[in-house]
Amino acid sequence: MEVIDLDRLSPQDLQEVHRSTLLELDAISQNQQHIRVALTKYRQTLQSVKSLIPSQEQAVESLIPLTASMYMVGEIRQVTKVTVDVGTGFFVEKSLEDAITFFEGKIALVEDQMEKLDQISAAKRNDLAKIRAAMQARMNIAQRQAMAGAEQE
Repeated sequence: MEVIDLDRLSPQDLQEVHRSTLLELDAISQNQQHIRVALTKYRQTLQSVKSLIPSQEQAVESLIPLTASMYMVGEIRQVTKVTVDVGTGFFVEKSLEDAITFFEGKIALVEDQMEKLDQISAAKRNDLAKIRAAMQARMNIAQRQAMAGAEQE
């Protein structure tokens, strides 16, 4: 990570660093939103897999999607394996226990990534505050110089 001495930058460069930091912060926020959505999906899927555990011994009633907006009541009997989307269009058959372990691992990984993004976001917000303070200081100095120049005339 490059350290920039804000006091040595021209007002135009300072403005450009401000704009660039805002763009980075916006991209981080968008990534955080995508990760939150993925985390929610993984948690829901984990709960769904866990709900199938009793069905190893008895049938469980469930809604089966026929289309995006139409469902049919179905009965799941003696589930011992599920097909898991492991990413990029690949599906793997796993036991319920292995599927639970898989999704718990995914959740832990995504939570770790979210924590890292939260730290990066906090650092960027801190940088942005410093940049704004430097810009305000520059404006105050320019204002004082303008007032001093006007008083001398």
